[in-house]
Parts: sequence; C-alpha cells; structure tokens
Amino acid sequence: MRPAVPVMAVRTFITPSMPVQKGMLTKLYVIQDLYLKELKNYKPAPVAKGSEEGQVKDLKLPAAPVAPAVEDLTEALANYDKEIEEPVAEEAEEAAH
Repeated sequence: MRPAVPVMAVRTFITPSMPVQKGMLTKLYVIQDLYLKELKNYKPAPVAKGSEEGQVKDLKLPAAPVAPAVEDLTEALANYDKEIEEPVAEEAEEAAH
C-alpha cells in the first residue's frame, strides 16, 4: 500500500473569453483620456461665507476650578507634638498577663 500524499493546489491562469483586439485598447485609452480631462476641468461650486453658521457650536470653555482653602495647621501640629506619648508596648504586655 502507498502512503497517502497530500494534494497540492495548482495555480492556473484565467484567459479572457474574448480575444483582445487593437481597436479595443484604443477605445479604452480614449475613454480614460476623456475621464481624466473632465476630472481636471471640474471646479466645485464656491462655498458662501457664513454657511457654517448653525452647523457648529461655539466653543465655551468651562470655568476654572477654585482651589480649596487650606487652614493654618501650625497650631494643630504644635499641640500634637506637645501631647504625651503613651507607651504602647507596656500596655500590650500588661494586657497579655
């Protein structure tokens, strides 16, 4: 028995059903030239001034935010520094007994 061989795809070229004639190519070039000539001669209609009114909203920037007021904390910090430190380690030992 033969081992199975994978099938390979074969690329083929598609031939036109109608043979290309010299006259057809010149017709294609004439049509292309006419198209390009009309494209070059095209001038869009001018836009009237002020036509954008009502189409676009006016830009309105939001108000600048107000900075929050900061209290003078020097007195509060001084009072905190004056407080007596309580020994936390000694309390923890007493609670454990």
